[in-house]
Amino acid sequence: MSPEQISIAPIITLNIEKKEIASAAMNKPRRVENIEAVRRTDSAIFLHGEQDKNVWSATFYLSDGTLTASVSGLGISFALFGRCAPK
Repeated sequence: MSPEQISIAPIITLNIEKKEIASAAMNKPRRVENIEAVRRTDSAIFLHGEQDKNVWSATFYLSDGTLTASVSGLGISFALFGRCAPK
């Protein structure tokens, strides 16, 4: 499945200070969700949040921008992998 098929925008932006994650999908309104928890170490940023009846978590590795994330809910689970670029 593609990110679009499960309503995950192919491009997201993070605002760690405001604890917000925003979608940047083409031809769709920008969507902003709250980040429930943020933890930063020397090597990574860990995020956790909830949306509707689903929960999500994401890890951003500072050394190379690698992203590993998951979304789960009642009877569903998705793993996502990507790369981040500084704004």
